[in-house]
Amino acid sequence: MLKKNEQYSSGWINTTIHDFLADGDFLPAYALVTCMDSSFDIEGVAKADASLRELYSARKIRFVGTGMLVRTRELLAAEQRKRLFFGFDEVWFCSRPPLAAKPKKLVIVGPNRIAPQLLGKLAAWMQANHCTLGLGDGVGLNFCAQVSGLARHLIEALSESVVQTDRDERPVAIRDR
Repeated sequence: MLKKNEQYSSGWINTTIHDFLADGDFLPAYALVTCMDSSFDIEGVAKADASLRELYSARKIRFVGTGMLVRTRELLAAEQRKRLFFGFDEVWFCSRPPLAAKPKKLVIVGPNRIAPQLLGKLAAWMQANHCTLGLGDGVGLNFCAQVSGLARHLIEALSESVVQTDRDERPVAIRDR
């Protein structure tokens, strides 16, 4: 079910951050990674992973709270060289570097979907920190996006059709005759 406030909408689609980033050239300039493979210790992950360690050593990564801030193009290049996102990840995309760390209680990583009461807090933090898109995967992909006009209606229609499809998919018994 799509949840929305005045400027932001949230929902769920059946994909992953890894797959979403495959065509990520349209994304805003900065990515704030706040969870990787269920770990919120992003600095530890950045130091342990060879691709991220290279960015870290080159000072292309800085930390905002516990989140790793990197230019989106650098993150996409690293992801193309070696898969970084395997599920239960969280990434926020911003037009400018965020001013404040993401609050620890604002988590959109699956398996749960984004609760309606969380949207107002997500929208307030995102707006204050120039973020237009948040992605959290695990079992499908949760999203929170700044949308308006036609895009808002398309996202609402897509989200509703996903919910309907989710309800309609039932196991089918196959019998040998």
